[in-house]
Amino acid sequence: MTARTPAFLAAALVAVSMAAGVTDIAPAYANSELDRRFALDTIGYLKAWDNMDGLFSEYVASAYREYFSKHSRFVLQDLSKTDVLLSKSKIPYVKLIEDKEILGQLARSMRSESIIRTKVYKEGPRYRFVIDWLHAPGMELLSTETFTVDEPRGGKPFGDGNVKETMHKALDRLIAKIPFIAHVTGRDEGSVTVNIGRMAKVKKGDQMIVVTLDEVKKHPLLGAIVDWRFSQTGKVEVADVDDGMAFCVVVEEDDGRQISRYQKVSRLMPAPPPAPLPLDDNGKKKSENDSEQYKQPSLGFGEGSLLAGIFSRQYSTAADTKGKSGGGFFYGGKATGNLWITRAFFLEAVVAYGFSTYSQSDIATGAETAVSGVTPSLFHWRGNLGYTHFLSGDIFGAKGWIKAGYFSTSYTLPVSNADSLLPVSFSGPILGVGGDLSIRRMFGAMLSFDIGVFSSGSETGTNANAVSSSSTVGLYAGGYWRYQPNIMFKFGMDLMNHTADFANGYSLTHRVIAFGPSAVYYF
Repeated sequence: MTARTPAFLAAALVAVSMAAGVTDIAPAYANSELDRRFALDTIGYLKAWDNMDGLFSEYVASAYREYFSKHSRFVLQDLSKTDVLLSKSKIPYVKLIEDKEILGQLARSMRSESIIRTKVYKEGPRYRFVIDWLHAPGMELLSTETFTVDEPRGGKPFGDGNVKETMHKALDRLIAKIPFIAHVTGRDEGSVTVNIGRMAKVKKGDQMIVVTLDEVKKHPLLGAIVDWRFSQTGKVEVADVDDGMAFCVVVEEDDGRQISRYQKVSRLMPAPPPAPLPLDDNGKKKSENDSEQYKQPSLGFGEGSLLAGIFSRQYSTAADTKGKSGGGFFYGGKATGNLWITRAFFLEAVVAYGFSTYSQSDIATGAETAVSGVTPSLFHWRGNLGYTHFLSGDIFGAKGWIKAGYFSTSYTLPVSNADSLLPVSFSGPILGVGGDLSIRRMFGAMLSFDIGVFSSGSETGTNANAVSSSSTVGLYAGGYWRYQPNIMFKFGMDLMNHTADFANGYSLTHRVIAFGPSAVYYF
């Protein structure tokens, strides 16, 4: 029964892989096919084995998660989902993870291009770690690394910190044994993308040597890859970079060769340092002045906006058969201040003012009323406390935010009871959500939505109507261009909508839809 267990597990894993729609790919020897087969985009890690009843399994898993979160070249896969299946076997776990057939089926079922296997042996006062990096589905050994960790002295308990730093250095050595550091993920005419970025210390102006695999030699007995042979196809230069990707231009291509997807980067050549700049009038190097101008923002930002659009107002019954309706051109401006309490939490203050031309007519008759030609005005302020979630480590990268605060908006109109014109104001708590989709750090799009919560409204005047309920909605949508690291220009649409329902059965809607540019300065 025991001897047949691996066959049972392999069959079960085959069933899992078939359910996932994965099929084996026949081997090929063309350069492009070798490049694709050894893309090594995904790494699955098995639960670590040790001879101490699983003492190190969580330490090792935590070290892997932390390490690969900082390496955009790889997508890490947790293969612990297969633990339940493997635990049903009577074969010891250490033997199961040595079985190439079982590991190959496991890799297919989880769509892993490679697998990391970890074994830990307690040997006296030391722990010996063996990390194997295996290529799926044949489980050829890509590289292996062995290191030891001393047992804590003085009876101190073994902790996470005893493993992580040593494991991270071992993983650096393990991955460095592969003779390429990244690969091309796509090409569009003279532009290519590569799957490493700022996290790998890639900078604008760096150059990369691109090669294609010609042959991969495997030891006939050990099943380990012992030699990589490749030839150069060209050279690319980094034009822009984000945390996990480099955007490059093709500098040169060897005769008869073309840089294409999955080809490897064998070497990164840092950009030469900039030539020293002359001194300014104060005897200070201009480069030093420039570095002061472009320090990483740490306090927040200020924003000024110009607004131009349409103001509309309607006072009517629920069926819109009686009342007054009007509008005109709106002009104004808005100022926003954002102060960062921490990297994630912020305080925000917004002040806006505007005025418009105004003409109105009677809804029932269509006749223009006597107040046409007046100039109503708007004043709005708001204070918020918010939280930002950064999708990458870059403050200028993609992110989302939520905020909550208090607002007050006042519309000042000439008093005319006959024409249903009275000043009106709205105020109350307000919630907001938004997002920023950055494109190569220079361009991007923003969207935010605000809604009043338990807001109130009131009219001012001798014949003011009692407000039974009110609502407030705001929307902003726009795009931006980052001129410099601390200067950004935006253009977008601002919508502000306020509604009040009166006890007399009428309702009032004030709406401003404005477009305009904004300038943002980070400090």
